[in-house]
Amino acid sequence: IHTLHYEIYGTGSLNALFLHGGPGSGCFPNHARFFDPTKYRVVLLDQRGAGRSSPTACVINNTLSHLVDDCELLRKHLLLQDQEEDEEDVSSSISSSILSSSISSSSSSSWDVILGGSWGTTVALAYAQTYPKSMKSLILRGICTFRPSEIDWLFNKNLLHAYYDRLMAKTNDTNNMMLYDNNTSNGKTNDDVSVVDNNTIRLTAARSWMMWEMAASSSFKQNNNQSADTGNDDTRNVVLAMLTCYYSVNDIFVMGGPNCKNLLSKEPCSNLDPDLKIIGIQGGRDPICPPDTAIDLKAQLSESKRMMELRISLLSGHSMYDPAIMNEIIQATDK
Repeated sequence: IHTLHYEIYGTGSLNALFLHGGPGSGCFPNHARFFDPTKYRVVLLDQRGAGRSSPTACVINNTLSHLVDDCELLRKHLLLQDQEEDEEDVSSSISSSILSSSISSSSSSSWDVILGGSWGTTVALAYAQTYPKSMKSLILRGICTFRPSEIDWLFNKNLLHAYYDRLMAKTNDTNNMMLYDNNTSNGKTNDDVSVVDNNTIRLTAARSWMMWEMAASSSFKQNNNQSADTGNDDTRNVVLAMLTCYYSVNDIFVMGGPNCKNLLSKEPCSNLDPDLKIIGIQGGRDPICPPDTAIDLKAQLSESKRMMELRISLLSGHSMYDPAIMNEIIQATDK
């Protein structure tokens, strides 16, 4: 069903994978600029339904475990000389746009670095827990794991809802913020979600969602020049809003079912390679992914005899383009 789009930048000998946020944000060329192109070959992967992967905004066979297996498929596709026979079992094919020299078969068979931001940290952490020998280091920016408490914070308790209320008062779009029918609730499965089929309502809702998202993604002191990957892209707005709502409404289903292990519980964290280097980068004033999750992850890793270097920029928000956050990311990739 799914065709994955990826791009490669840089000419270095180290292999890096960038995992975008959202869910549904997709990748942009700017994301490769967090890496020194003379040191790295950087792979930007559009996750299922996002960016230039197709079909757009498709939620069929779109769960965290599918995204994790896609990362492993891409590693085998790019980094291994001999392809394992089980690749074809993963229900994705690969399409590519190579913007610099391709990764050679003589390169390391594991990712040297995986950089994930926001939702991308969820995918990166789940990938490392499932395939612990497939990467050497993780850089996690704006850490989240989609725990019910995190989703509840984002949609029910977040202070940015005051901004949303003011926005809706100005636009009279209050009834259009629902991309799903009102009878949806947490824990429903893929088949239970009924997507609003009125394109006008859906587009209006997606635009409103993006205005709220961009306000929350930046520091509390808004800087309109801070986010380099935003704009009036209605298609992207719909994809981001749809997939974020889908993963949030169906958090139990998409995260592995009612018997799944929380990514922060002891057993999954103990699955991580003991030699894996992990750097967490967190905005102290991040209203989307507040520092609690990063602190909880560090504590659980310590209990599981794993280590994470956690860097918290106290005055920064959620955006990867916040100057202090951007500086920490570049320092981490240069390390």
